[in-house]
Amino acid sequence: MYRPGRGKQVLFASIMNDKNRAAGRSGVGAVMGSKHLKAVVIKGKGRIPMADPDRFKQVNKQVLDTFREGVEKTPLGLTVNGTAGVVMATQNFGVLPTKNWQQGTFDGWEKIDGQELTRRYLKKNSACYGCPIGCGRLTRVTDAGFEGEGEGPEYETLYAMGSNCMIDNLGAITKANYICNEMGMDTITMGATIACAMELVDRGYLSEDRVGRSLQWGDAGALVELTRMTAAREGFGDELALGSFRLAEKYGHPELAPVSKKQEFPGYEPRGAQAMGLAYATSPIGGSHMRGDPAYFELFSVPQPMDPHIWEGKAKVTAAFQNLSAIIDAAGLCIFFAVRNLAAKDLGVAPTGILEYLNAATGSDYTLEELMQAGERIINAERIFLTHAGFSRKDDTLPDRLTKVPMPDGPAKGLVCHLEEMLDEYYEVRGWNRDGIPETKTLERLDLA
Repeated sequence: MYRPGRGKQVLFASIMNDKNRAAGRSGVGAVMGSKHLKAVVIKGKGRIPMADPDRFKQVNKQVLDTFREGVEKTPLGLTVNGTAGVVMATQNFGVLPTKNWQQGTFDGWEKIDGQELTRRYLKKNSACYGCPIGCGRLTRVTDAGFEGEGEGPEYETLYAMGSNCMIDNLGAITKANYICNEMGMDTITMGATIACAMELVDRGYLSEDRVGRSLQWGDAGALVELTRMTAAREGFGDELALGSFRLAEKYGHPELAPVSKKQEFPGYEPRGAQAMGLAYATSPIGGSHMRGDPAYFELFSVPQPMDPHIWEGKAKVTAAFQNLSAIIDAAGLCIFFAVRNLAAKDLGVAPTGILEYLNAATGSDYTLEELMQAGERIINAERIFLTHAGFSRKDDTLPDRLTKVPMPDGPAKGLVCHLEEMLDEYYEVRGWNRDGIPETKTLERLDLA
């Protein structure tokens, strides 16, 4: 599968930085490996000048004050339990992906929740430079067979390696997370691929002889062993290194892979959070919550609440959050800090804090409309690239499991994701034709024609 001297090239390899942080999706680490590139090192002592440092300090104080007020109202938020605390929220909404996306609730959720992680394994918080949140978790596990220490796991890891595999052993999940950090692999795809393999075995499409060991739902030992084998591309790990879509396709059942554009989903079930389904399907990189995350509206009421079960009107929200995410990425900001300063605007979002930061730092004198248009321009530029690569509406898809099979349990019981209806509205909002291709007038408006 891989060529000697170029690393193992697991197709979901990550680029690691600051030891435990990852550019984790889309296999960018495998691309580096294929080019014999091991690392990029940047060193310097220079300072980056600001257009108006005094104004920047004033803005920073205002934003920090607003943030701290919010933290006081949510004492069990990111600072206390990190993203791991999201397990409780998704379980309560019935959108915690379970058993390879067959269910939306997990009976063992309390054993893998953020409060349990804090109680059992937390050594101390970890934060990016200058961050007032400190959502990172430096942890240590002493459980027999799963010993180790490092950073994490995050919520997405807890879903992918926990509920999605029906595993409630927090020590095993944390150990598998450490292996992914140490070896440079995406924990979402790793967990989702093992869950897919578990279902292939469960349905008789894949034999345990082929796997080389037993592989049943809830098998904590299998999670850790197969994660290690995948990193080494050893035995069945060589097949898991392909990711869930190619694994399921190899055994004749690609419908069992929870993907869009062949990339596995983060941990929010679209049958119970309709806009998330639209965001997954239309993301330029496939299943992603970092290219637009309307779960802030649907599940966390940021900046305003919206019923997660309805699909009407979700196109505008989704497009707005995608534009916002593009702005946050381009500005080099953290989404957790950025969303604290959002304001609702016609069921969209108004990133007023970001606007003031950028103007003080760069002297650009953006208006709010110009800033939002910059995000829209980025999304359309990416779509033009995809269009030239042959992508269109046929690729803005979700598995039939999410669009045709009603949710069997929890608050979203009986619901499916209404993707096709939302796509029509979304393309209209975007100024794209019914096949998902940007209209000429849209490109002209954005100076992209």
